[in-house]
Amino acid sequence: MIHRPDCWPTRGPDERGFTLIEVLISMSILAGLTAIMWIAINNIFETRDFVTERYERFQIMRVAMDRMNTEIASAYLAGPEMGAELRYDDKPDSSEEGRGQNSQEQAQKQLARREREPVEFGMRGEDDELHFTTLAHMRTVEGERTSYHAEIGYYLKDVSREQGEGEVQSLVRRIDTTFDDDITEGGEVYTLIPNIEDVEFEYWDQGDVELGTEEEAGRGNWTDTWDTSQRDQYKRLPTRVKITVTLPPQGPRGEEETFTTQTRIMMSQRLEF
Repeated sequence: MIHRPDCWPTRGPDERGFTLIEVLISMSILAGLTAIMWIAINNIFETRDFVTERYERFQIMRVAMDRMNTEIASAYLAGPEMGAELRYDDKPDSSEEGRGQNSQEQAQKQLARREREPVEFGMRGEDDELHFTTLAHMRTVEGERTSYHAEIGYYLKDVSREQGEGEVQSLVRRIDTTFDDDITEGGEVYTLIPNIEDVEFEYWDQGDVELGTEEEAGRGNWTDTWDTSQRDQYKRLPTRVKITVTLPPQGPRGEEETFTTQTRIMMSQRLEF
């Protein structure tokens, strides 16, 4: 028998400490609860980031689509009397036959047209880009020496990312308030929709309709090109334009998203005065 010295402290049944197994079990439970809380908090932050990104995506699409609708709806096509290039049957007849009392006035107009540089008015559109003249320019700078006329274009272009390296395909907007003989070039370029998968423009061709009649009304078809520099379209614009934008998936498990809108061109016939 081992005798305990009298100096050793004695402990009652309520004064015993934790065993090593109890400590390990407690730590395991605490670690599990911490992991569960961390996962829940991380999911909350991921959901917040996802919702914020999705809201920004829809806001960008809403503003971009509304802007394109407004600008395309105000597109117009002008004739030689407004300084446009002479095309096809707009070219003056060299013969003297058919000249009346206004021959001198007509000669003065032709001379005035020759003295100034010709300007291109109209629309050149493909399935993935669109350039046109419009009355939708908004002056944002005080005292800006421009009118409501402008050349505007939409097309795909690789643009540098705002954060990080590399480039991303984007839909850009080009605007030029100085008219020249080419509506596809010049001006300043801005990013309209960043990180875009694809864009498609379609044009409603209802045929050559005579003003003031209902001939060919309700007929027509969609086409993927429109060019007012060509003989069959140089006096008219499409009555409608359809825009389809495809965005890449949002996140690794997402799918491509497609947004579509249509806009009606208010002045589809050529302006002549």
